[in-house]
Amino acid sequence: MKTRAFAVRQRGFSLIEVLIAVIVLSFGLLALAALQGSLFKASTEAKAQSVALGLASEKLEFFRGYRNIASYQGLDTGSDATSFTVGGITYTRSWTVSRYAYPTAGGSFTTVANTGTTAGTFVANNEFKRVLVDVRWTDAENQQQRVSLEAAIAALDPGDSAKIGKMTNGSEPRGIRTQMGQICTD
Repeated sequence: MKTRAFAVRQRGFSLIEVLIAVIVLSFGLLALAALQGSLFKASTEAKAQSVALGLASEKLEFFRGYRNIASYQGLDTGSDATSFTVGGITYTRSWTVSRYAYPTAGGSFTTVANTGTTAGTFVANNEFKRVLVDVRWTDAENQQQRVSLEAAIAALDPGDSAKIGKMTNGSEPRGIRTQMGQICTD
């Protein structure tokens, strides 16, 4: 009987193939680790900016909530006496107030003193204040960061806003009216 010697071919990976696979895998894992670090840093920065925007918005809402013209006229440039610490980050908040009034002789709005009543050369209560709130903090890389919000606050007595909403003599509220699905322009 004849026997044939079958050359049995080995199946599997060679040492070189395994080393190449390990090298490729290690580069992928290193890139993933770098991405994870970048994502962590970006989320920390986003959280810090979000807190700073909240602090700035809170101060603007405080300024908008004046109770009468006298408290409106008292709004002036300043800063908080203490800083705020949220999530291990310390924030400082300051604001700049500029007051603009309309002259009786006409023209355009002019800057006037931030506090007190306006002089007789200006139209009474025809003014606004420009408020810029600035929030600062130091990030993890020891760089100074800043968020600013700005708003214009009109000199309207809060008691008058209730009068604006009341309708008298059959008047209609302001705005777009529709008639049978069409917009009226009168």
